Amino acid sequence: MVCQPKLFAQVTKEKKLPDIIIQDKKIKKKFSASQQIDSSTTRFYTQNTMPLLLQLHSNVFVKNYGVGSLSTISLRGSSAAQTSVTWQGMQLNNAMTGLSDISSIPVSFFENINIEYGNNMQTHTIGGSIQLSNETNFDSTSKDIRVGLGYESLRNQSLFLSSSYHSQKMYNQLKAFISSGKNEYVTDYLDKNESILLQHAEYKNIGLLNDFAYKMNAYNLVSVHIWMQQNIRNIPPTIFEETSAKEEKTNSFRSVIQWNKTKNKCKQIFLTGMNKEQYAYVDTNSKISYNADIISIPMQYTLQYSLYKNQRVSVQFAGNSNQILQQKDANLTKGSVSLFYTIENIAKRISIETQVQKEYSSIFQLQWVMKIAANAKVMRGVNLFTCVSKNYRAPTLNELYFNPGGNINLQPELSKNLESGVTYKHARNKSNLDAECTAYQREVDNWISWFGNAILTPHNIQQVESKGLEINTNYHIQLNALSHQNKTNPTRTEVEPKRLHVGLLYAYTLSYTKESKITNDFSIGKQIPYVPRYQFKTNIGFSTKKIDMKYVFAYTGYRFVTTDESQYLMPYKTSNLFFAYRHHIRRSSMEYTFKALNLFNERYESIVGRIMPKRNYSIELLYHFHS
Repeated sequence: MVCQPKLFAQVTKEKKLPDIIIQDKKIKKKFSASQQIDSSTTRFYTQNTMPLLLQLHSNVFVKNYGVGSLSTISLRGSSAAQTSVTWQGMQLNNAMTGLSDISSIPVSFFENINIEYGNNMQTHTIGGSIQLSNETNFDSTSKDIRVGLGYESLRNQSLFLSSSYHSQKMYNQLKAFISSGKNEYVTDYLDKNESILLQHAEYKNIGLLNDFAYKMNAYNLVSVHIWMQQNIRNIPPTIFEETSAKEEKTNSFRSVIQWNKTKNKCKQIFLTGMNKEQYAYVDTNSKISYNADIISIPMQYTLQYSLYKNQRVSVQFAGNSNQILQQKDANLTKGSVSLFYTIENIAKRISIETQVQKEYSSIFQLQWVMKIAANAKVMRGVNLFTCVSKNYRAPTLNELYFNPGGNINLQPELSKNLESGVTYKHARNKSNLDAECTAYQREVDNWISWFGNAILTPHNIQQVESKGLEINTNYHIQLNALSHQNKTNPTRTEVEPKRLHVGLLYAYTLSYTKESKITNDFSIGKQIPYVPRYQFKTNIGFSTKKIDMKYVFAYTGYRFVTTDESQYLMPYKTSNLFFAYRHHIRRSSMEYTFKALNLFNERYESIVGRIMPKRNYSIELLYHFHS
């Protein structure tokens, strides 16, 4: 006991692999037709705005007034004011015109681009909506930096910057986008039998977006989103004009503040913000000048409670105030209350979603609206969905107060909607097939049309019916992988997978005037102007670890430009080629992208008098650093 020797043993060394976090989202059951544009597609458009992406990769029809010029959207035969663009839950449509100019929205600003076909009761859009958002990441501490440069043969250039930092408590991402150019390309004037270089088409687009989120604790999350944008552009002459001196300038400031609390079976969401736009237009040739400042303030509170494992009930209170600041009487205030009820897996196969909403306005009486949708699992991989709804679109500030020509007696456009579809998902070995087919029918009463002599005035004069068919199919297959020796370690073999993708989009749209209050209206039974009856798009892609290649073909059918179908624009088709190469250097990577648009020099007009570019090219460089 006195002599106690010291004993030593081996020191245990622990080798631990780094943590790997795999995240995924529960696949939501489809109650209506929708489309998610994935990152493998948007990566080719980091230096572009929305029109080109939507024109080639969705069933949205883009009414494009020229490269860099105003671009609006139409879904399922609706007008541009009947479709909406939302950002982080806030509607971006201009409160004065009801339109959203997608040519000023950079693709690189958003990670999630979701298209909802059909009516949206939250934003009261009859045609459909495009929803933009970004994800928040609260994993281990890391930094991410991206720098991109782009140049187009139309003498346009762009710069994209992105910096993000996230930890387990905080997330912040800052993005900046600058683009400018001449938009110079040769236009063929068939009636003049000559080619002229497009003039007075310069533009400049500057945007800044910041997303900040803070996790207060396990239950509370606060996020602040700020988006500032300036768009300056000259409007070139049409083929009917000798010269143009039109200029347009838009400044916008958008902000969203959101609070989420999730505890036990209860979830609460509060959202508010502001959307302020300053619009200035001048035409020195005609001595026309117009300025307007518009401000929109939305507020929304949602309370969701899980009754049982498969049932949820929600109530939502929302309000929105729109005002033209120069005119005290030019304002529109609305408030609504909505009730949602969802029950999933009835008899393990059927899910039902219902919604009832009542909205109040400071100007006109608004009806009750409702929606009931169902999803049924028929067999493995096959689901049927159907949706019946009633909705409306309220008149815009321009339609109510424009001077001269506004009509304070306008009533909302009322719609009745029915759609049904089938989805098919099949995954086997190395292949994956995802297909969706949807048929729809919609009637809109009190359709607003502008008509008159010297002064145009909006009136509720028409009933319009739209019906059609939409198909969206994607097929992926993994081919035999490539294997080669590692350059730094010859004894090591690397495997490089090869993937093939084929996609198809088809839309048949029949949208016509069913009834009219105008005597001898020649538009009855005729297609709504600028609604193509047929659209067809297909893309074929091949990718490896370092290479991405894609070919996209798009066809757009006849578009009538008059209500009696006496004048029309010819169909057009474009072929487009995309190629990207990337290589990795430790924690960073460099990606080179080349695009060739309208390969076969198709001459076409999206809007009458606006000839689009023929074959043109662009090159992009993107540097990515991650730590």
